[in-house]
Amino acid sequence: MYKEGDLKQAQALHMASKKAPEELYDLRVDPYELNNLSNSAAHLEMLKKMRILVDEWIADTGDTSQFPEKREDALETPWFNFDEVYRNEDSKPESD
Repeated sequence: MYKEGDLKQAQALHMASKKAPEELYDLRVDPYELNNLSNSAAHLEMLKKMRILVDEWIADTGDTSQFPEKREDALETPWFNFDEVYRNEDSKPESD
């Protein structure tokens, strides 16, 4: 439905291949995360606080998800069977 353009704008936001580099939502008033506040001057202080929390979490956990994963690295991961996950060309992820 996404490729055909049959989704409503709010639905299409969650299916888009490219997303904003940062996202900030007020879940009390926007539980479906439709209104990204990351560019809002009124929410700049909260965004700064959230950046610090994320940076601390990355350092504490050793998270590396901010770095792109190379296919070769995935192939060397013992529990990751690339060929099983992507059995045919049609199910392989599209490259950017």
